Amino acid sequence: MTLLGPDRADTTTFGAMLSSIRSLAYRLSQEKIAFGDRVAIIGENHPHWAIAYLGIMYRGAVVVPLDPAATVETLTRFLKDSETKLAFVSQSSMEKFRAVSESLGSLPVICLDPATGSNGHAVFNQWMQTPRPPEFDRCAPPATPADMAVLIYTSGTTGSPKAVPLTHGNIYAEVDGVQEVMRITDREVILSLLPLFHAYSQIVNLWLATIIGARVVYISEVNSEEIVRGLKAGGVTAITGVPRLWYLFHKKIWDGVRGQSRVVRGMFHFLLTLNGWLRDRLGINAGRLFFRKVHDGFGGKLRLAVSAGSSFDGTVARDYHRLGFTILQGYGLTETSGAATVTRLEYNKVGSFCKPLNHVEVRIADPNSEGIGEVQIRGDIVMSGYYRNPEANREAFTPDGWFRSGDLGRFDAQGHLYIVGRKKDVIILPSGKNVYPEDVEAHYARSPLVGEICVLGVADQAREFAQAEKLCCVIVPDFDYLKLQGIANAREAIRFEFDNLGR
Repeated sequence: MTLLGPDRADTTTFGAMLSSIRSLAYRLSQEKIAFGDRVAIIGENHPHWAIAYLGIMYRGAVVVPLDPAATVETLTRFLKDSETKLAFVSQSSMEKFRAVSESLGSLPVICLDPATGSNGHAVFNQWMQTPRPPEFDRCAPPATPADMAVLIYTSGTTGSPKAVPLTHGNIYAEVDGVQEVMRITDREVILSLLPLFHAYSQIVNLWLATIIGARVVYISEVNSEEIVRGLKAGGVTAITGVPRLWYLFHKKIWDGVRGQSRVVRGMFHFLLTLNGWLRDRLGINAGRLFFRKVHDGFGGKLRLAVSAGSSFDGTVARDYHRLGFTILQGYGLTETSGAATVTRLEYNKVGSFCKPLNHVEVRIADPNSEGIGEVQIRGDIVMSGYYRNPEANREAFTPDGWFRSGDLGRFDAQGHLYIVGRKKDVIILPSGKNVYPEDVEAHYARSPLVGEICVLGVADQAREFAQAEKLCCVIVPDFDYLKLQGIANAREAIRFEFDNLGR
């Protein structure tokens, strides 16, 4: 692992990492953390976060990764529900954690920051250096595939919290399936961007990288400058992100092209079309040759990228393909240990989520005339049920054991999965037409004037039907782009742009 700080890069070898993990696991046992006890982690992405996570697992305890941006009330609810016995907390989250402790009572806490504690709290560096007897290293970690490894909270801002327990067996099945598709090697360098408390981020940055022996690069802050520096200074070959990240990169590239002369723009689009034809027809990728400056902007070594978390706009995906980048798309949920389907390197059908991982089944339940229905999943990657929530489990599983994702999708003639939206988010117009907000958002988000967009259905007061809805959208303009283009009236500019896109 490498942490790129503002002044230097701190590297941890696998040998040092394993020793720290074992010392941490031993220290947990000495602090009366028993097998199966819950231990929380609250902090930003950092090598210490990863070591704490793996040390808790090595002990046989259960990791409870929590969002450091969550409210005091939410953190209190999750820590109480999980019966957490101890917490690793970053310095930046310590004040919030003190407020949590006032509600929960005293809870042992270890400060994740490198060398300093906080008001007498234990220091993480000391825990990583705890002496341990030789026989501890010789004993295998105690957990079995059926034992819980991670407890991940997916909601709970209102009502009872919903927690997903993933077993060691779930994790193994996920890693095995994803590795068959991604083919990560020990020479891979992975940039850690997405928050580690999400299952999606844990798949590649923690589970796969640790098993395969790949290097993970962490950056001190997640902003555009640090991301670019991380890509270049880290020599990154692989990166995972959500569609929003790839849209921002795409927008930056296309903004740069728009600023060029007509001749340069024409050459760019000619080469874009040519490389798309070469990749599709001959399997030849000349992207780095045709678009060297663009590839250098990603560090020059990027071999593989993954987008997941929501649907990826097909036009943007196609542009990346023609630029010479390989972006695999994954679909899944925390309840399925992350990815359930991933596009294949050997057949990356742009815009689709391709086919299920090996040993995973996916079906479309009760499809309509367009073949659209709820996506349901079955396999070893699927959780056994929500933690202490029998009512949610009755809703989440069919009588024959399929997990109801709540997402709407369809298969094409070749069996490739497409996700069209969330079942609960479908907007039904007075005409009876079903509208999927994500599709509409993706279409209008193509405009460089748009920073963020949300499409929703609101009651149509002009209609005599009580349930009638009309489409509305809320837009946050990209003010930097508007300023760069000298556009003063954002409202009128966007209205004109949307009229054209609407046609």
